Amino acid sequence: SAENLRMVRLSETKISDAALDTLAKLKNLESVNLYNTRITDAGVEKLKVLPKLKRLYLWQTDVSEGMKTKLK
Repeated sequence: SAENLRMVRLSETKISDAALDTLAKLKNLESVNLYNTRITDAGVEKLKVLPKLKRLYLWQTDVSEGMKTKLK
């Protein structure tokens, strides 16, 4: 089931910050690839609730350098 997903790859899609509300419910996610999407700082904030998240790929997004530094 979706609740058991550990990795999701949404690179080069039209995913929005609003869609990350759904991802934030998947508590087993360890890796999220958002490469080349329009995700912003507001969207990334929603993922902070994921307890097992180890990898978050944000190249070529609208996420600020400041936010990327905060996430390290």
